[in-house]
Amino acid sequence: MCRRLDDDIRGVVRGQTNVGEDGREALEEAQRAIQDLFSKIKDIKDKAEKSEEMVSIIHMLWFTIIYIFVFRNLLISCLVLNKIQNTYSWPYTPHIVCCQENQC
Repeated sequence: MCRRLDDDIRGVVRGQTNVGEDGREALEEAQRAIQDLFSKIKDIKDKAEKSEEMVSIIHMLWFTIIYIFVFRNLLISCLVLNKIQNTYSWPYTPHIVCCQENQC
């Protein structure tokens, strides 16, 4: 009976040791998973910042290009209109002033 009690006590102590080691391993694994998660979050944040920067640059370039084309087309339209008015002067055609010197 004492022998069996000693064996039971040893079994419980060994079980406690194994549980402690298993708990320590689980804790280390959880810490590694948390570190990996924080690393992934940082990568996503960095990519988001770069993406916002690119969107800002593209937006600025888009409006610059649009402005250039609008200004160019407006200037060409005014020049053509002036040319037409100077070429064909009918008696009842109102004279439209567009992009004359010192006004553009």
